Amino acid sequence: MYRKTSRHHRRPVSHGGNSKTYNISYVSPQAHQAWHRLFGNSKPQEIADTINAVWLDYEFEFIVRRRK
Repeated sequence: MYRKTSRHHRRPVSHGGNSKTYNISYVSPQAHQAWHRLFGNSKPQEIADTINAVWLDYEFEFIVRRRK
């Protein structure tokens, strides 16, 4: 069975991202739509803040850090 995928920019173009292979993830159209409905084109820290405030158990904290 053929499954459709949607190209998702890991770093949005509006935040300096590009369309090179390393910046593209292939996800289902439903997952892509859900991401943008939840987070729009938010920056990583804004996404973490939303996850912490709305979705995550209060005993835990979702932290964003740059890769080394």
